Amino acid sequence: MSIISQINFQNPWWTDKNKLYEDEQISKVLSLSPKFIPPPSDENLLILGPRQVGKTTFMKTTIMSAVERGVESTKILFFSCDSLKEKNDLISLLSQYRSLINPDGGYILLDEITFVKDWNVGLLHLFNGGYLKNSIVYVSGSSSVSLKRETLPGRPLRKVAFLPLNFRMFFDIYFKKTRCGLLICHERERFL
Repeated sequence: MSIISQINFQNPWWTDKNKLYEDEQISKVLSLSPKFIPPPSDENLLILGPRQVGKTTFMKTTIMSAVERGVESTKILFFSCDSLKEKNDLISLLSQYRSLINPDGGYILLDEITFVKDWNVGLLHLFNGGYLKNSIVYVSGSSSVSLKRETLPGRPLRKVAFLPLNFRMFFDIYFKKTRCGLLICHERERFL
């Protein structure tokens, strides 16, 4: 599958904004916490954390939030990098996106970037070459050790850690104790 085909496949909201709400992660968040969708950040982010802690879900809700705030859908690129092998694939992806789809700025969300060998060198090349001009870039990965030591010299990339919940946090989110000592599950009410 060509890079452009992969880009189009991973960004179905470009042709139909309602496809956002069909996304499994977005629909799950909306069913649990429809009022708790944070607005997109205005700074570049490096999202660290183990698998299954919400990094991809955060990126997808950021996309939804941006579209709902009026950002043109083709100005938001989401790409799961697990199909890319090396920095040149990353450079080719963003070069084609900027030249064929969106020559202006916007949001670029690269999920699981640690699958790409020398991703930080490729991303630095893209920043320096102007491909990411006027863009907010989010990158995430599950390989926290390699992400923590990777840097982009001279490029602001704020590190954000997504960590699993400990038992106390889990209990506080999903249960509450009444004055009588009864436990009440409040999975939905906590986020409303």
